Amino acid sequence: AVAVESLVKLVAFLLAGAFVTYGVYGGIGDIFTRAEAVPKLKALMTVADTGASYGSWWSLTFLSMLSIMFLPRQFQISVVENVNERHLARAIWLFPLYLFLMGLFIWPLALAGKQWVGADMASDTYVISLPMSLGFDGMAMLAFLGGTSAATGMVIVCTIALAIMVSNDLVLPVLLRRFWQQGRDERLMRLLLQVRRGAILLILLAAWVLYLWLGDLTSLSRIGYLSFGAVAQVAAALLLGLYWRHGNRKGVYLGLS
Repeated sequence: AVAVESLVKLVAFLLAGAFVTYGVYGGIGDIFTRAEAVPKLKALMTVADTGASYGSWWSLTFLSMLSIMFLPRQFQISVVENVNERHLARAIWLFPLYLFLMGLFIWPLALAGKQWVGADMASDTYVISLPMSLGFDGMAMLAFLGGTSAATGMVIVCTIALAIMVSNDLVLPVLLRRFWQQGRDERLMRLLLQVRRGAILLILLAAWVLYLWLGDLTSLSRIGYLSFGAVAQVAAALLLGLYWRHGNRKGVYLGLS
């Protein structure tokens, strides 16, 4: 399911990017030339002492790197779902290639969106709102399907990964002690499956409540960086735990506090 949605998302994004770059404009050079004629857009192409400074850029890049290493969904796909070690030989070049293709039209779409849609619309929606503002509803629908596919894959992987973590790390130790004492370990797997399904429902409900709570955050990238910043809190403990044999969980709890 995730592999299929990844292809749907990639194809939709590439088609939307190619449509705007070569259908609406005369190519990437044309987009940059027109953007340079607008003072506000020209300022976006320079590194100044603003939100586009080198410090901010490196900080966001560093947070993104940590998220690739430590987000539950990354671990789920890279480790838990990896049934064959030989798959790593393909993933080591296929994954960077996929990221490169996904980023191919980021700059053209961003600049084109600033020119046609304006600053009032969230930049996350340019892929959909840009074709709509130009009257190409079919391309907007294709972009919408790509976005829906991406969201579906993220929900599936995140929810399953968190449900497994809850059942394995929180519930399973308690159940093991209880069932071993009672000598009924044959029911453990059935109960664990029910716990995992219940955790999936609770996680989806919690995500919906969080969505309502963060209702004023209309930018998907801002919500993403919130999660990046959250997972970065455990980076020191996880990295040190790999190499520092004298570290212990009390120190981790103290550090996180």
